[in-house]
Amino acid sequence: MKPNRDSDTYCMLAFHGFHQENGSSCCHMKLGQKYKSFNRLLNSDEHKTIRVQLNNGNRPIQCQKCWDVEKKNIESLRIKQNRKQYEKDSEYNSLLYLSLSTGNICNLACRTCVPEATFQLIREEEKYSELYQTEKISSVVKKYSNFEEIKKEDMSHVKLVEFLGGEPLFDNLHQDILKKVLKENKNCEIYYSTNGSLSVKKYYYKNNLDTVNKLTFGLSIDAIGLPFEYIRTNAKWKTVNKNISDLIDLKKTNKNLNINIHVTISVLNLFYLNELSEWLIKNEFYTPVITFVKYPKYYSFNVINNDIKQKILDNNYFGIFDDHVRKNIEMSIFDPMEFKKLKTRLEFTKNFKRLDYKEYISKIESML
Repeated sequence: MKPNRDSDTYCMLAFHGFHQENGSSCCHMKLGQKYKSFNRLLNSDEHKTIRVQLNNGNRPIQCQKCWDVEKKNIESLRIKQNRKQYEKDSEYNSLLYLSLSTGNICNLACRTCVPEATFQLIREEEKYSELYQTEKISSVVKKYSNFEEIKKEDMSHVKLVEFLGGEPLFDNLHQDILKKVLKENKNCEIYYSTNGSLSVKKYYYKNNLDTVNKLTFGLSIDAIGLPFEYIRTNAKWKTVNKNISDLIDLKKTNKNLNINIHVTISVLNLFYLNELSEWLIKNEFYTPVITFVKYPKYYSFNVINNDIKQKILDNNYFGIFDDHVRKNIEMSIFDPMEFKKLKTRLEFTKNFKRLDYKEYISKIESML
């Protein structure tokens, strides 16, 4: 089906994208089932109907997340991706965007993560459920079985390949697809989401990534020092900082290399954002990507009661995050049940992981 790129609701991803974990065109599109490849997705009746609607200027309900965002005059994923014009000079049914996940195979057990994203949390959550009589989790070690099918896709037109996790540098599951991409198409951009605990420099040369047209490593850094080691459980800040320094040096001699920093903000790092801000500026990371924790709710700003909220705003400066943090704190609505869970979680983490919040993130005591 040829796309109508003049349609007001045209979406490049709907015609040219495949998001493996979601089994659809992107991370937002909600379909009746998860498709195992771009070809299967493109040839399904369900997806054909969506593309017809988009061509006719209609708004399919499966894409509701973007419509809701655009209604608020905020730039949606659809608009961001359309602006890149990946489809320029490309065949109308070609795969241009590919997002791959290695499952929940990861070497860390981050506090603000979930078992669906790291198998390191499965045993921890099972123990928590047992101790506090909460609903049992159903997560298992998750590896995707459709890599063989994805390997059959034509990669010659792809403009962007994302490798997500888990931790893609910890799992070699995606290596064959990386080799296929490098063989068929050196002009595409490759993006890696990584926690920085493993040597990116070694990985770079081992996999011939210096031959890629454009390569970006998105590093998840929420704090520095002990607060980092609390939040990014199992990682050591000294090692991560060294890996980032090596990557910065590598970037100086490799023009194809880019580094992005992704910061997840929660009550765990709230009081340490100024220190993180200084580290970012020192290393010339001036525009980090920011996400505020919504889930797990007990780490969100909704555990801050109104009395403490004002004290936090009066007595703290949050560096380059200041405006965003203040706005989100002011908008937060106190939830006493989640506050109770926060205290329970802090004690549980102290006992189960031997991570005492009074040692690693002592400033949080001011809101307890």
